[in-house]
Amino acid sequence: MAKIYEDLAVEYTLKNYPLLKAGRWWNKDEEIDVVGVNEKFILVGECKYSNKKVGIDIFKELERKSKKIESTLPIKYYLLFSKSGFTKELMAIEKSREDVVLISGFLGV
Repeated sequence: MAKIYEDLAVEYTLKNYPLLKAGRWWNKDEEIDVVGVNEKFILVGECKYSNKKVGIDIFKELERKSKKIESTLPIKYYLLFSKSGFTKELMAIEKSREDVVLISGFLGV
């Protein structure tokens, strides 16, 4: 189910953001579940299909991995997809930053 959830997250991203393309990104050591490219920016996303709420650690890991993407375009959004929701600490970060977007539950694309 995790792979299907990741595919739905890519579809959701393509439908809800003005992107030229979106998909997965990886190099020899790292993988990012969702990377979307626009003419002026990129966005990155992490998907967790788990019964555990996603916390700050997952967000920090996404920030770290996204620095390895070789692009001159700035990262405009960090999307976090979770089947089971988010911790209070991560929801507080979303409220304080315009570049963090939390998407919870089933992705009815």
